[in-house]
Amino acid sequence: MQAMYAAVLVGCLTSELAAQSSAFRYRSERVRTGVVYHYRKSNLDGTSASNVSVFVPDTLRLESFKWRDGGAEATLVKAWLDWSTFSVRRFESTKIRSSGEMPIATLAMVPGARAVVIELAGRQRRTDIKNWPWQSYDFDFAGLSAILPHLVNPERSFHVGIADAGADSAGPGMFDKGPVTLEFVRRETRDGRTVRRYTIDGPGLERKGGGLWADLEGGFLVGFEIALPDEEGMKNGKLALRAVEKMDDAGWAAFRRNHVAH
Repeated sequence: MQAMYAAVLVGCLTSELAAQSSAFRYRSERVRTGVVYHYRKSNLDGTSASNVSVFVPDTLRLESFKWRDGGAEATLVKAWLDWSTFSVRRFESTKIRSSGEMPIATLAMVPGARAVVIELAGRQRRTDIKNWPWQSYDFDFAGLSAILPHLVNPERSFHVGIADAGADSAGPGMFDKGPVTLEFVRRETRDGRTVRRYTIDGPGLERKGGGLWADLEGGFLVGFEIALPDEEGMKNGKLALRAVEKMDDAGWAAFRRNHVAH
């Protein structure tokens, strides 16, 4: 009887999360695999610039590689998607140097719960997340870019939750920041692409939001300009798409090696 009750509870929770994701409908043909999206990241004025390349190896994974020109280290974040909730179900973060790789942290959804567990420096910490689908601004909204092509109506407003890494008196952890709303504004041209422009703001961005652009045809993220910084030392946040190219696993591995100074 106890096992049956638990199964019913998990089923109800799964249905609840799916209902919150009703603005999206998964279509496998909308996932462009074997593609890398190259972005330039900076403050709004272009200072503190770095590079972010997001590789889509298959329909369930993303890999984000962050580096600075001539830098001696980079960061690789692997993410696994859960298409039933349109959220990331697992993160693995690794620091990459020419001398080797060092795992930093992992994060995983708690099965059957509206929660995630982060493991960092040998410690685990659970965070309940109220608003689903949830996305990470720290992840440069790569997860959001992955789900945008699956919007049922991309020219209507929709909501996502934001959860990001941070620290408090109990130490480092993942924190539920709250929801944000994306409001469709209009179609326009940006850097030679026809895009949909949205405003994005809400408690999840501490009401310091801004604008976000998605490719009209492919739905993927073309860029954002947001008043809230997403990492230490930044004043605010800007992401701009520079190129899109086809790449296989071997090419992606070589690309990463070539962008860490020796």
